[in-house]
Amino acid sequence: MSFRDQGLEGGWSGKFDTAETWAQFDALPVGVKRLYWNAPYAYTARPAFRAWMARADMRAWVAGRLEGFADDVARESARLYGEAQEGWL
Repeated sequence: MSFRDQGLEGGWSGKFDTAETWAQFDALPVGVKRLYWNAPYAYTARPAFRAWMARADMRAWVAGRLEGFADDVARESARLYGEAQEGWL
């Protein structure tokens, strides 16, 4: 049985962006690269590169992305396994 037959084809409905180049990724601070090395999904680092070039506070930017990554994992977990029930943990 395929993923589609099971209704598991994915719940992503967010934005899509083009991939970063190697040079753009290499230009990012190590902490930002670590965010993407350890990301739960294959995200593009193009938004990080744009923020870096705009001289954004990258510590705050990474913190925001970590929250976004957690939201993505929670959404997909709920889609695949159902909402958490009281007392399950």
